Amino acid sequence: MNLDDLIREGIKDSSGTFTVSKEKALEKMSAFHLPSDTAWVLKVVQAAVASTCTEIDVRQTSTATEFHLSGPTGWTLTQLENEFYQIERSPLDHLKHGLWNVSLNGMRPFSLSLPNYPEMLFWDGEKMARKPAKPVAKTVLAVSHRTRQEGRGIPILSNIEAASKNAAVAKELTQSGFTCSKPLRLDNRRLDALQLCPVHGLSSSSYPVQMGFLKGDLPELVLPDATISGFTKPKEVDPGMLKVFQAEATIPSRLALVCMVTAHLRKVTKGKTTVWDSYHCESLIYWVRDGVVVDRTRPKVGSSGCCSIAIFASADGLRSDAGGFVLLKDDGFAARENEVCQLAAEFVAQVNLRMQPLVDDARRTTRVLSGLATLGGIGVAFASPAHGIAITMMGAYSFFTAGANEVEISDRAATGLRDLQKHWSIRYPRRT
Repeated sequence: MNLDDLIREGIKDSSGTFTVSKEKALEKMSAFHLPSDTAWVLKVVQAAVASTCTEIDVRQTSTATEFHLSGPTGWTLTQLENEFYQIERSPLDHLKHGLWNVSLNGMRPFSLSLPNYPEMLFWDGEKMARKPAKPVAKTVLAVSHRTRQEGRGIPILSNIEAASKNAAVAKELTQSGFTCSKPLRLDNRRLDALQLCPVHGLSSSSYPVQMGFLKGDLPELVLPDATISGFTKPKEVDPGMLKVFQAEATIPSRLALVCMVTAHLRKVTKGKTTVWDSYHCESLIYWVRDGVVVDRTRPKVGSSGCCSIAIFASADGLRSDAGGFVLLKDDGFAARENEVCQLAAEFVAQVNLRMQPLVDDARRTTRVLSGLATLGGIGVAFASPAHGIAITMMGAYSFFTAGANEVEISDRAATGLRDLQKHWSIRYPRRT
């Protein structure tokens, strides 16, 4: 049920005048309209993206989650006071929906301070009031971890609970906030990059191999800033695979889609040896509205290989449920999905895999180590001929077989890409 349906659900009197209790409507909406206890943080990010602020810094403390917004937001305390209890649509919808979830449903206090303003807006868990405030340089929204009734609690237990809530908030942001169209930081760590997609992004078990920026007759998608540069690469990724990645040099002035083909490869231990292995992962369309992923759907394309595609598309103009995190799969959605997939299919057909840097890097590293081992074996042979010969032979074997596993995994990735291209070409033949 979307927001309009919820509003129309109110009881009308005999004259047709809308007389539903707003408190009861708010109670119902705050209790049911978001998909998780932490989804409110995504609504705040959406509110910030929809505002005129320039950057979003999320800071986690032992007592609260804080949003520090650089630049003017266009919000006023009076505006939020007047509209907070209103169920009618307003420019503050994202912010209200997020705060309803934590305040009216969760009974957790929050405060909102504006730059260089002597007062803050404070919700104590039951009512809203203005309080004197020290001047701040940025807009700051702080949401408590605990309800007023819970208080501070036992210090050790409070710290454990705070750590758990911080982890849940961090997970929500990393799972769905990586598409943010304004710089987004979580405790100074950049999150706004498509390569940080938790399923298809850069990790020790998935490696984007090619990214394309597509123009077309679709609602505009704003590219996350750190996609081009600025995000921190995970430490556990293989340096050789990093050299495989290719991205189109030109980004259209009006972006319709971003497509990212990913090879799902990881290192596993077999016996005493670490080798590359592959696994299957499904392709997904990530639907983005106001900087966050609001839904994920599977393209109607089969695939069984180790390469998949992530498609990032705007959800603007599509209908959704009351919370905005589930798109309604109506005729409008079906038409948009078909256009998205037709455009993505043209990109998939042109993808090429460049795995040779992985092979070259592995050969170079292994041959250096095996060469040192061979020299070491020769040295050991003077003291113990048997051990020296064994070490020398092992070093020589490694030298001449260097990169064999990387060649095998490269072939497997190439097969996976061909499989992906075949399925997409069958489902979405190229337009003439």
